[in-house]
Amino acid sequence: MPIQLIPPQPAEAMAEPKVSTGKESLFAGYKSRSVRAHLGRIYALCWNKNGDKLASASHDETLKIWSCDGIHPSSIEQALLECRGNKSVVANLAWSPVENDTLVSISADCKANFWDARSGNCVGTVNVGGSPIYLAWSPSAKDVAVVTKDDVIRTIDVRTRSVHAFKAFDYEINDVRWTLEGDHLLSLTGEGNLEVLRNPSLECSRKYSSHGRVARYLDVDPQGIFLATAGDDATLTVRSMSDLSWHGSYYEFDSAVRSIGFSHDASFLAFATEDEFIEIVEVEEMESVHEFKCRTPCVSIAWHPKESVMAYIGEEGGTFSFFSKSFS
Repeated sequence: MPIQLIPPQPAEAMAEPKVSTGKESLFAGYKSRSVRAHLGRIYALCWNKNGDKLASASHDETLKIWSCDGIHPSSIEQALLECRGNKSVVANLAWSPVENDTLVSISADCKANFWDARSGNCVGTVNVGGSPIYLAWSPSAKDVAVVTKDDVIRTIDVRTRSVHAFKAFDYEINDVRWTLEGDHLLSLTGEGNLEVLRNPSLECSRKYSSHGRVARYLDVDPQGIFLATAGDDATLTVRSMSDLSWHGSYYEFDSAVRSIGFSHDASFLAFATEDEFIEIVEVEEMESVHEFKCRTPCVSIAWHPKESVMAYIGEEGGTFSFFSKSFS
């Protein structure tokens, strides 16, 4: 039976962008501070579960662990650990949602490497069969989903360090996230759709029309309330995680989105486009409350899991930055 494409709801198609109502002062005292971190360009940045460590992945084939008090990111001066052993560019990374010192990275040599952040040692490697670009842990941390450039999704059994599900698609597959129960995988496509894939078969059970062009970026807030998608049509779309019903859209910008991220309490959604600004939208009303200029276009956003502190990466080589009100 063909999968029914669920179209945008009438409210979604007609939604007007919200106008700010004076809440800019929430971030008025915030400033940016940069940290020179790698010899090569940084591709990914991610906080661990407790927010006391930050990991960065780079073109220089290293993964670094930074010890950080989220309230005082100015304390970061040098890396706590440098994880070596990759034989190629480190393209992306993600911390375990359950264990504070376990993370996985993916690299251009078709490997997923599991790391112990206490020692910096690689504790397991899985060949993912292609050049990987996106990854996501399941909520239970039993599985990791990896998307490769040839539009294949593989799921890795973390306990056995082996691929236990595999599906090749005949259309573009981009970012992925798991549902809260871990029984489905959510994926974005080059057709602008959000697809719901059964686990472990990875067969599509539902699809939602979300964007008029390629849908690339997907995020679920830490509270598990909202899901956000963005793509090449210069639109942000937010849905409820409980039933994937439409919550709101925001499109007061002119270029494709390059990164999105929810704040720790699901109150705010930050996004970066192809210009040199990061904008912050209040999720409940879908209104812009702040924007700030970066040195170069931003390619990745990572909110602290417990505080209103943002780490982000620009295109300048080897540097990441913090956006915070707590610099000394």
